[in-house]
Amino acid sequence: MIGDEDHSHCVDRMALDVIHERASPDPNVLEPPRRVQAGLPFDVLSQIFLSCLPDEGFPTLSAEEAPMVLGRVCSHWRDVALATHVLWAALNATSSFHFSAIWNPFDRRLALGIQEWIRRAGECALSYCLSFYSTTGQVIGVVDTILPHRRRWKHIEGHLPSDQWQDILSAIAEGTPLLEHLDISTDKGGTIAIQLSSTPLLQTLIVDPKNKVLGLDTCGKSLRSLTIRVADWNVCWVYLVHCPTLELLAVRSDIDDSTNDSLSTVVSDVGVLETRNLVDLSICLPSVGSLLDRLRSPALKTIKFESDDTDSKLLSFLERSRPPLEEFYVTARFSSNILLDCLRYTPALRSLGVHHRPKLTDADIKLLQLGPDSEKNICPGLQNIEFETCVEDAHMKPMEDMVLSRWKNRDVSHSMNSESASVQNCQWPRSLRSLQLGDCEFEEYSSFDSTYFESLPEIARCIEEGLEVLEVPPSDSD
Repeated sequence: MIGDEDHSHCVDRMALDVIHERASPDPNVLEPPRRVQAGLPFDVLSQIFLSCLPDEGFPTLSAEEAPMVLGRVCSHWRDVALATHVLWAALNATSSFHFSAIWNPFDRRLALGIQEWIRRAGECALSYCLSFYSTTGQVIGVVDTILPHRRRWKHIEGHLPSDQWQDILSAIAEGTPLLEHLDISTDKGGTIAIQLSSTPLLQTLIVDPKNKVLGLDTCGKSLRSLTIRVADWNVCWVYLVHCPTLELLAVRSDIDDSTNDSLSTVVSDVGVLETRNLVDLSICLPSVGSLLDRLRSPALKTIKFESDDTDSKLLSFLERSRPPLEEFYVTARFSSNILLDCLRYTPALRSLGVHHRPKLTDADIKLLQLGPDSEKNICPGLQNIEFETCVEDAHMKPMEDMVLSRWKNRDVSHSMNSESASVQNCQWPRSLRSLQLGDCEFEEYSSFDSTYFESLPEIARCIEEGLEVLEVPPSDSD
């Protein structure tokens, strides 16, 4: 029979397979009170344990997942897990998780489990995702358990009944000096006041029209990421004025028609506001109003733009900002001419996605083909292209020529007029890596043979050489 020490050594050898090199000690991990003679050193094993946590989201109370399962292997692992306080510093507690089927909604054992996690976290900052859709003894117990530790809160997010959010927000108003992330979601009805005057380190804020934000001046200079649902673009404008260090702004349309009064003062005396730090802008509004007319964002690297506007506000914004844009995803009712003009102001673009609209024709695709005249080339550094339900009444040949002109291993000199360009002039940087075609209405799909783009001989050769092509023909094609 294998002794505890031998078993500990065996499982430690298995743990070594999790990593390829020794990790540096984490300052949040403390040495256990006594050194275990057998097995891996504490700092190495604790780093392995930390790598077992979910890549996205927070760990749960499940005994079948890390960190809970780590303490069930052997006494050595349990000692290390309990002494690695940062393992227990974040928790996902939601009513949809399977423990809700184990515990009665009014059972307070869930709160006791969270209390034990807090004890194991030592002095680490605490992060929680709490999602409950009705007020029960269970959710009341959870909220009551974390409230006394408000000064250690680092990340708070989830969906709670408004009365439970009131308790958490009251605690935030009293002082949460470590809070960096706040994401509030609740049921419809009523306005929730969020007092941020005691959150000097807040970096991420996600709110909706039911949130009345107060004390924004205190955390405005620390705020880096803002996601907001609005009924009026003016509300977004006020946030921009109060938060000069924003790096990410995501604006979504309010799903109901209620009046948004989250900030009562509308700033109207500023002409053009320069957002020097903004690198990621996501707009999903029926109409952007005058928002883009009043912005200049010279550092933008990513734009996601979805609107029913038919004018060229986006074009004038790009012309004014001249950003080093790398990613551009658009769904808009404006013409393909406006889109192509936008691309001329984004020469450094690496990823382009056109979803649903504007509609692109053969002529538009031809304009995206690269050639020896560098001044006419549009976005020569494109690496990833996505066309989804935006190509109609088109043929595969222009798309094929566009791809071949951008694929690094294709020699296009044979297709060019020798009188107009030399072979040397036919050489230009080609960076294309992937092409995604979703529900594009190529005429070839309706032919008797139902030709697929990826089966074209030249494209098939590119795929063999490493080009990634994802093709999803229209569902009604043969």
